[in-house]
Amino acid sequence: HIQYPMRYAAAHGFAEIQTWPLEASGKDLSIIKNQTDGPVSLFVHGSREDFMGIWNPHSNTGTAHFARYNELPAKKIWSWGVDADGLDWRDALSDDNSAYAEVQGGLFRNQETYSFLQPRQHIGFSEYWMPVREIGGISRANLAGAVNLERKNDSLLISLNVNQKFFGATLRLLDGNKELFSERRELQPEKTWTKAMRLPDSNRKYTFELKNRDGAVVLKQTENEYAWMDDSQIKLGPQANYVIPPEKFRTEDDWLQTGDTQELNGDKLAAMATYKKALQRFPTSFALHKASGRILCSLQRFEEARDLLAAAQARNTTDGELSYYLGMALEGVGKDSDALDAYEAAARMPQYRASAALRIAQWNARQGNFREAENFVAVSLAAAPDDLRALEMQVALDGALGDAQAEKKQAELLLRRFPLSAFLREEAGVPDLAHLAADPSRVLNIAAQYARLGLFAKAVNVLARDYPGVPSDQHEPGVRPPQENPLVVYLLGYCHEKLGESGASDYARASKLSTLYVFPSTSEERAALEAALRFNDKDVTAHSLLGTWFFARAKSADALREWQAASELHARIPALDASLGWALLHEKRDTASALTAFENGIATDPRNELNYSGATATMAILGKSAAQRVKVLERFPDLTTMPVPLVYELALNRAEAGDFSGAISLFQNRFFGREEGGLNVRQVWIEVRLMEMLALAKSGRCGEALAEAKTIGQPMEGLPFTQNGLEPFLNSPRTDYLLAQAYDSCGEKTESLTRFKKVAADTELSNLSLAADSAKRLDSYDRNKWTELLESGLAKAEEQSSRGNSKAWWTYLAASLRMSLGQNELGQTALRDVFLLPDTRMAHHLARLALVGNLNLP
Repeated sequence: HIQYPMRYAAAHGFAEIQTWPLEASGKDLSIIKNQTDGPVSLFVHGSREDFMGIWNPHSNTGTAHFARYNELPAKKIWSWGVDADGLDWRDALSDDNSAYAEVQGGLFRNQETYSFLQPRQHIGFSEYWMPVREIGGISRANLAGAVNLERKNDSLLISLNVNQKFFGATLRLLDGNKELFSERRELQPEKTWTKAMRLPDSNRKYTFELKNRDGAVVLKQTENEYAWMDDSQIKLGPQANYVIPPEKFRTEDDWLQTGDTQELNGDKLAAMATYKKALQRFPTSFALHKASGRILCSLQRFEEARDLLAAAQARNTTDGELSYYLGMALEGVGKDSDALDAYEAAARMPQYRASAALRIAQWNARQGNFREAENFVAVSLAAAPDDLRALEMQVALDGALGDAQAEKKQAELLLRRFPLSAFLREEAGVPDLAHLAADPSRVLNIAAQYARLGLFAKAVNVLARDYPGVPSDQHEPGVRPPQENPLVVYLLGYCHEKLGESGASDYARASKLSTLYVFPSTSEERAALEAALRFNDKDVTAHSLLGTWFFARAKSADALREWQAASELHARIPALDASLGWALLHEKRDTASALTAFENGIATDPRNELNYSGATATMAILGKSAAQRVKVLERFPDLTTMPVPLVYELALNRAEAGDFSGAISLFQNRFFGREEGGLNVRQVWIEVRLMEMLALAKSGRCGEALAEAKTIGQPMEGLPFTQNGLEPFLNSPRTDYLLAQAYDSCGEKTESLTRFKKVAADTELSNLSLAADSAKRLDSYDRNKWTELLESGLAKAEEQSSRGNSKAWWTYLAASLRMSLGQNELGQTALRDVFLLPDTRMAHHLARLALVGNLNLP
């Protein structure tokens, strides 16, 4: 039972408000067994209560959550529900088919709402999770305990768990101000207190009260009374939320909000593209220049950022944020003196004084002006006394000034405040070698901090160590120790060069190390890779890693230059050809070269899933046949260990090629896991069976086809996933549509028309193309009505395709709607665009069918 103190609940995105616990159809959603329509994902609305909880009546146990409303106001419940898919998730997520629900708290009213937390800012809140047992439910919970008030005929059963010992506690039951019961006793967390009270008037509400020995009320609850908003303040149904319009109708603020949201979601490349488009529409916008420059700095695209930020600063020289990012951009392009001017301007503004002063300190330290650097660190600490990075720099500068004793002592003192600082442990002379060995990025981070201060000898000490091995459960799979990480060794060579020494041996050693799970990200790592290539421009490892650095910042031309250089040197580097193919396909739209790269990747890196998915997507764009795609997929070294997404792809492609027995064989002797938002094996299974049935019908083998139609949903021996959970896919409009086609081909006109009518009646956006094609087969077909529906659906689908999730699916829907409207050329172009997006909901398969006109799909 979901025991949240609310009468109303909000949907995701605050799109709609509904009653709770009874929803529109009368189902009580607080009881999980009633959630028969799928997952329940709702947010508390209209309640200012501090607690929520969930209760299992079978075990008489539960969990309560408490957080003060003024600190953490939002509450959410998530449950998988008890429809076929929800029950399947129980099997996937547990060993005993048990369910779970998520009791979530948050700062904002829903999961779609975010805010920026700037460097050196923090938000503090406390939340408490409390076990509850043997009290029958949760009427109220706080730090003192949890109480349940339950009516039984004309009696009130009071049950209490406490979270701490109470000596001399007072328990009372009140009727208004009139005391009906009072008891003084000791309470302990391990014991449940219960009391059944006969009520003088069952129509009145009664209040339970718990006081501590000092007489302070620590827990109080009146039956069914909570801090709820008045009903008059609640608007049920769809909410009037502002929706950002399509691009051609957006205002400057719309563009800024879109980019801002993308940044908040961590999608920096999308934000960069958004701001770039916006500047084309509003080229004089100060806010867009600033936002675009900021995101470009974040992506270390300093050359482009410099011009945008300089233009903006010319309009407002008092903007500290603008000056700070301009300093970063100028420093990034080697204009140190100009960068210093910008940082000094930023440091004059309170909000950026701490950050800018640190940048100035680093610049001075790199010039050898350690005393001046220390002065600026002091300025930074005056503005932000608890900033760890500034304190770490202060310690390192003590050592640079020759006071090793002060350096060590201060590091030891600070470690008491910041025990997780690997840099301070280094400065104190007690590095945690096992901790550093588990993740080379920790070593790289410490070395980079030293390098930014010009302390290259200290960086060398960290980078040159022979770190111990650590157990496999203490590091990420496939990650090698730091001394076997090429970035660590390249940076070591770079630091040796900065000390006037040779980095040749380091560069040579790094070039022979594996690049698996190695992802360069910092300016120091880029500088080290470029230094290695100046030493040896035929270093394929450095070329490959530098290409990765560029591609992560959408600098595709630079990435391709580096990857192609490595490829031309006949490098056999894992993921190189996959990366090259991906860039050629997505950035250059050079499908022929992309396919060559993917096929080379299959030869050199045969277990890399991207080589196969990339090759099949490219082949679909090029119009290659299903049989040709099957041959590529079958190059996987061992089909029994093929990743599940590729199994689905091979099964669907075999079915498209007419090899149904080959497709069905792939489902045997294999475990199909579930992934949230991923493809369900049952959907692929039903699709293959439907395609086989329709192929039989169209080839005149109607007896077999109609027999298949009747048994398509029956369990099959050796295929556990067919035992349950097929209903959502058997009862889908797509299944009805394909069955209708089969019955039509076999002369079963009555059954065919019945199913076409059923499909035509479902005009939900995902099914609209099928509905329109079905309607054409009916005498009641109204062209104008369906044209209007299709055009409206197209606008909605294209808007959805420009947003976040399932872009391939929405792009496919938009393309199919265009085809239904007779816009064949535009539709086919859009169908090919589907293959440039990550596959969702079988969109690639459906787009392939639509492109070749198979199954008479619209």
